[in-house]
Amino acid sequence: MGFAAPMHSVDEILLCCARTRLESERDERIKALLQTGTDWARLLEAASQHAMMPLLYWHLSALSPPAVPSTAWKRLRDQSSRITGHNLLLAGELLALLTQFEANSIPAIPFKGPLLAAFVYDNLALREANDLDILMRRADLLRAKDLLLSQGYRPVTERTAAQEAALLRSHWEYEFVREDGQVMVELHWQITPHWEVLPKPGPSPLDFECLWQRRRTIPLLGAGIAGLSPEGLLLILCVHGAKHLWRRLSWIVDVAELIRVHGGDTDWERVLADAGQMDARRMVLLGLLLARDLLAAPLPAIAERKIQADVVVQRLATQVSAWLFRPIGQRVGLSKECAFHLHIREKWQSRLPYLRHYLRAFLLTMVTPNAEDRSFIRLPTSASWLYYLLRPMRLAGKYGLMPLKRLRRTG
Repeated sequence: MGFAAPMHSVDEILLCCARTRLESERDERIKALLQTGTDWARLLEAASQHAMMPLLYWHLSALSPPAVPSTAWKRLRDQSSRITGHNLLLAGELLALLTQFEANSIPAIPFKGPLLAAFVYDNLALREANDLDILMRRADLLRAKDLLLSQGYRPVTERTAAQEAALLRSHWEYEFVREDGQVMVELHWQITPHWEVLPKPGPSPLDFECLWQRRRTIPLLGAGIAGLSPEGLLLILCVHGAKHLWRRLSWIVDVAELIRVHGGDTDWERVLADAGQMDARRMVLLGLLLARDLLAAPLPAIAERKIQADVVVQRLATQVSAWLFRPIGQRVGLSKECAFHLHIREKWQSRLPYLRHYLRAFLLTMVTPNAEDRSFIRLPTSASWLYYLLRPMRLAGKYGLMPLKRLRRTG
C-alpha cells in the first residue's frame, strides 16, 4: 500500500515525525527535506490539522536544524507549550474527578485524552488532548452529573427533564463544560452508538462491564488509575478512526505507538475475536495496516495473515492514504464517505443503519439551501422559505433533469 501520488515534502516531514522515536535514517531524511525549501505556513497548518504539533516540535527541537525560521520556531514552541499546559490541567482535573467518583461508588474508566498520552506515549507533552472522555454505567449517569454540577460544571446543552431522559435512552454521551471554559468532560455509557457496531446477543466487548473486568492500573501524575487494557484500547482506537475515515495522522500514531509499546503483551486472538463479534474486524485490520505501512508498526503474524486475506481492507487502506494528506479544507464527498462505511462492514445487517444515515444526510442536502441557491435567484427575506422548494428544482436542472434556464432568466 502507498500514496496514490508523490508526497509533498511537507507531508513527508509530518510522516517522518509521526512517532515518539526517530532512527538515524529518518533524522537525515528530515534534515534533507528541510534543506529543499520548506513551506512553513503549510507545514504548521498541516501539523495543526493532524494534531501533530507536539511531535513535530519534539523532533525538530532534538534535531535543531538551522533551516527552521525563527517565526516557525516561535509558533511551534508556543503551541506545544500551550498543549502541554492544557494536558497537565486535564490530567489533574481527571484525577480530581475520579477521586470524587470513587468516593461516591461510581466506577469509571477514562479513555483517550491525557491517560492515553501517559499509557502509550509515556509523556503528556507528546499527544494533544482536547477533553476528558469517561466511561461508566448508564445507571450511574445522573449521580455523576450531580457530582459534576457540584464541581462547577454545567451541561453544554441545557435540557428539560424529558429531553434528558430521551438523551439517556437514545444517545451514548453527555457533554459538560467547566464554568471557566477550560475543561470539557464527556460522560459515556457507550463507546459508540449501537448502530455503528453489530454485537451478537449478549455482552459486547465495548460494554462497560467487559471493559471494567479487563481494566488495568495506569500511572498518571504519580497516581494509579483504572484504564483500558491494550486489547480494549486498540479496539476503541480503530473503531473511532474508521468512524472518522482516519482523517487525522495522529490517530494512526496512537495505534502504531500502542503496538510498539504494548504489542508484546496484547492478546491478539482476543482482539480479533472481539472485533469479529461486533463486525468491526475490518476496522481493526485497517487500523493495523495503516500503522504498519505508514509508520512501520510491527504486526503479529495472525494480523498479517488476516490482512493478506482481505483485499477489501487493502483497498480501503489505499483510499485512506490518498485522503490523508488531501489539501487543507478539502472534504471527502458524501458518496465516497458512504461507500467507505459500507465496505468497512462485512455483514449486511451492519450496513443497513449506515444506509439509513446517509439517505437522511442526502435528503437533507437536497433540501437545505446554500449560497449558490441564494445567488441563483434573489428572493426577498420574507420569501426566503421558497429556497427550500427551489433547491431541489435547481439541482434537477443542474444535472439535466429539467430545464431551469428559463426560470433563472425570469427570476
